[in-house]
Amino acid sequence: MDTTTPTLRDIRPAQGDWLARHDASRADGPFELCDGQGEPWLRDVTFYVDDLGADLALSERFRVACKGGVATVETTGRYPFGAGISVKQALRYAVNHVRVVTDVQLPPGSIVRRHLGLGGFTLPGRWRRFYCLPPAQHLAEGRQGAWQDIPAEAPASGMIGHWHRPPLRLVFERDDGVRVEVGTGGDVWRWEQNFGFGPEAGNYKLRLEPGGLRFEREPLMTCAEVAPVARIYRLTWYLAWEGPRGRRGDAATAAAKGQKRADNDYAVSWVRPYGKGRVFYTSFAHDKRTYLDRARLWHILDGLQYALGDLQADDQPSGR
Repeated sequence: MDTTTPTLRDIRPAQGDWLARHDASRADGPFELCDGQGEPWLRDVTFYVDDLGADLALSERFRVACKGGVATVETTGRYPFGAGISVKQALRYAVNHVRVVTDVQLPPGSIVRRHLGLGGFTLPGRWRRFYCLPPAQHLAEGRQGAWQDIPAEAPASGMIGHWHRPPLRLVFERDDGVRVEVGTGGDVWRWEQNFGFGPEAGNYKLRLEPGGLRFEREPLMTCAEVAPVARIYRLTWYLAWEGPRGRRGDAATAAAKGQKRADNDYAVSWVRPYGKGRVFYTSFAHDKRTYLDRARLWHILDGLQYALGDLQADDQPSGR
């Protein structure tokens, strides 16, 4: 267990009601992702090789830069023993998401005895359900993404999800509307190479623990000692999030325009008639990778067909 006191640096956005905290003494992270009041939605994003956590690596670089509404955090750490494995991260925060680039340098003589993990995290508290967009191979076999309720009590194993290939996307949702999304983005092939040991050599587990959910991401898990080819391995991934109902971006925009709803339920996508025409609106998107999701593409296509008059829909106001 890491007993050191974190040296925390706060990252606040130019837009959005959230806060990211990084421990300047570690090369992994973020330490926490919180709402604007400091309540954590996500914590303990970790890197480890077997039983060696990032707290045992010497921090060689920690840099924060902010420009044009984007915050960049760069970290580097190196284990001062063994072959001298090092890890470098570059995190780019903007609006309500962060893109993470992780470079793992394995020098000659590097050994992995059991597992190498990166990008795992804890979601504290009670979460209602999660959505899984399955691994690419499973999609090719005909499986579809689906929501799954999270039980109030953990099964005996604690595990409520397990994959050997990386899920393309997981979305976790609380009762108050908070959502946290994690995915591989367009970097699926690197994740599935598993440091050169093939697409079934990974280990991805979702556990229900007393304090919340724990997602373990191990792009290399082995039952025997292995020596990966000595080189730098790059993996990219992302996190995106949405605050509680009533504090989302659409709510903030509506409030700024003087529009109020008693129930604080502001739609993120809607259709309506307007004079002799039709209007379709959606705010679903984080970056260009959003448009790789089949369900979102169908959503946009349906909206465009409605606006063109090719698709009939109930477009009368549902709220009174």
